[in-house]
Amino acid sequence: MRALLFAGLFLISTLPAMAQNADDSKPGLPKDPRAVFAAAAPFYDFSDPALKPWHMKASYQLYDDKGKPAEQGTYEYWWASPKVYRSTWTRAGASRTDWHTADGKHSYTASGDDLSYFEYQLQELLLSPLPSANWLDPAIFSLLDKSLTVSGSAIPCYQIVPVGVKGNAAESLSGGQYLKYCFDPRMPIVVGVYSYKTLLSRLGDFVQMQGKVLPRRLVFKDGKRDVLTANVEVINLQSVSTDLFVPSATAVLVKAETLKDIRGVVFGKNIKRADFDPLDDLVSHSAQAKIIIGTDGHIREIRMITFTSPAYAKMVKKTVSQWTYVPSTLNGVPVQVEMDIEVGEHPN
Repeated sequence: MRALLFAGLFLISTLPAMAQNADDSKPGLPKDPRAVFAAAAPFYDFSDPALKPWHMKASYQLYDDKGKPAEQGTYEYWWASPKVYRSTWTRAGASRTDWHTADGKHSYTASGDDLSYFEYQLQELLLSPLPSANWLDPAIFSLLDKSLTVSGSAIPCYQIVPVGVKGNAAESLSGGQYLKYCFDPRMPIVVGVYSYKTLLSRLGDFVQMQGKVLPRRLVFKDGKRDVLTANVEVINLQSVSTDLFVPSATAVLVKAETLKDIRGVVFGKNIKRADFDPLDDLVSHSAQAKIIIGTDGHIREIRMITFTSPAYAKMVKKTVSQWTYVPSTLNGVPVQVEMDIEVGEHPN
């Protein structure tokens, strides 16, 4: 019944006539689900070199396990070009800044507590709520129509599932990792993402910025409980000093998807890999995490990105903390790096 809860929470205001159906020039969405995603893509293309430098600032509220307000924070984003941009999160007891530079490098500094999963997701949903291209590959994934009708209004929603999965069978997929994307019925912009069977996120109060779309309100919900709410207070064109995009001398270098993007870095191999203790629940599990490997090859930090259950996440974090790598080097000097890992288990 969570899908119905999700639809009932749609309270949005949008820019009128921002998108049109290519077939009849009337506001609305294409009939084909893949065409909906394709029509939405240009609104979230911040790799467009025609964009002028711009800046965004948002305030956010975190909530505790009982849904009561907890810490407050600020998120800022500066964009100079498709390769040069910066993100900063700041709240009491925690801060993080990420730099992406013209040479393809990604580095960051962090202090205090780790940011929560939802704080990181704040950036993703504000800037790029659509799935990556590989999730829309028709040879691998299908799009199931999961549209809803609430108070006589249709809410178009599409779930991405492996080819061959049909109808209600999608609801039983392990981990709920196959997301549902819901769109405004009048235009191809994402108003919500339904994932992990309990987590709901919704976006609203949209504004245009150089032909792109940004929400000014965002809510993460776990069932009926708020997890994070955010309000975007500033979206403006802004020329800023180039110094803003120069990483700190103490910044951690992040491993790129392709090593050629970080020239001169030699990433160390895993030389000690503790075995996972399987969970006795006869269910398939998977998890994705980012790990920071120190100059001595030991794990310095583990940040869970996705996971099928809290118990599995806890086990993964405990096990991976015991791993050891050959130290990574830059021009022969050991450096601290971040890597993405993905693990999983399947019952026999």
